[in-house]
Amino acid sequence: MPDALIIGYGVQFDDDGRVLLLHRRADRPPWADRWWLPGDVTPLTEEPDATVPRIFAHLLRRRVAAAYLETVFGEEPETRRHSIHNAYRVTTQQALDPQPDDETNPFDAAQWFTHDEAIAELPPEQAALLRAALEREQAGIAPEPPPDLDTLFDAPPTAAAAPAPQARAPREQRRELGRQILAELAGGPDLLQLGALGEWLVEHVWGEVWQTEHPSRRDRSIAALALCAALRLRDALAFNVRIAEANGLSRDEIGEVCLQLAADAGFPYANESLAQLGELWQLETGRFAPTAVEPPPPAAVPLPNSELARSSLTWAQQEVYSRPQLTPRERAIVSLMVVLALGPSEQIDARIAHARHSGVSPDALDGLLPLVAVFAGIHRAQAGADALQRLLE
Repeated sequence: MPDALIIGYGVQFDDDGRVLLLHRRADRPPWADRWWLPGDVTPLTEEPDATVPRIFAHLLRRRVAAAYLETVFGEEPETRRHSIHNAYRVTTQQALDPQPDDETNPFDAAQWFTHDEAIAELPPEQAALLRAALEREQAGIAPEPPPDLDTLFDAPPTAAAAPAPQARAPREQRRELGRQILAELAGGPDLLQLGALGEWLVEHVWGEVWQTEHPSRRDRSIAALALCAALRLRDALAFNVRIAEANGLSRDEIGEVCLQLAADAGFPYANESLAQLGELWQLETGRFAPTAVEPPPPAAVPLPNSELARSSLTWAQQEVYSRPQLTPRERAIVSLMVVLALGPSEQIDARIAHARHSGVSPDALDGLLPLVAVFAGIHRAQAGADALQRLLE
């Protein structure tokens, strides 16, 4: 049996805003005889992104688009295994043939519920996922793009053709795009006065790197803050704090990126960057103090023998990474940026895989790597690109 149980769920709303739940059969653990978001356990041979389209096609006879929303962590009640719950926003693309009489179906009923009714019926982890989905809907935050349906259902098992390279925009167009986004996010500093370096910053960094659709501006700001704090780039951190605030990050969220460096890079990095935030925001204490939260109760798992492993589990995992100011997906981006900036190189593959399984799409990962090149150089970014390619293969 795997050490962790990974489950994917689909969140689908009807025209009245109600959410679809399925009733789990009394003899089908985990969480038997409970109402569920439509979902299933992800086998070790399946990518997490494929679980929800599979369950909708097999059990509900719908071909769907599924876009990642959120991840929460918990514990399976029967075996006390660590559980990872991934939620996807689902929209129906096509109704398939009538549902077959399938005895393997773990559900025996389907029903639409109001939001409050659904949250009351669901197990805690699924209720948390639904709350996060509702918050995103109400805030107008779009989920990540759905996986390609032809790839999931119809494509033959052959290697995909490489995408055709896109033509680079003319230099004047890149310069104008760079000026526009700088004016929007940073008040339009005149970087061109820096000569050749300023031209590169305006035309390439702001006119190309920051213009791609993936990742989102929020993710890009989180990554930039992590890179600046890890590399101790004081001026760049101050500049990117302004950008992050313009992109909608709260002070607590910006401070949380710096706080996480205590686990990912070491206490001096977190201390130094939090002190700089205090200076930027002119705080009387001289240091920004992220909101204190009560850590969740520790999971009932045996502690490892190694002192370092115990510290990693009880402090980093249960106290730092479990803080609610950033999602597990966003924390995976921070950890990946720190490793790409500082090393060790042998951790890059693991951090890329962790980010992918935390819900960071391949397009978003690919879009973050040019940002690494901007702050840490092309060689560090290439190490991430090589790891991403190995993962996708």
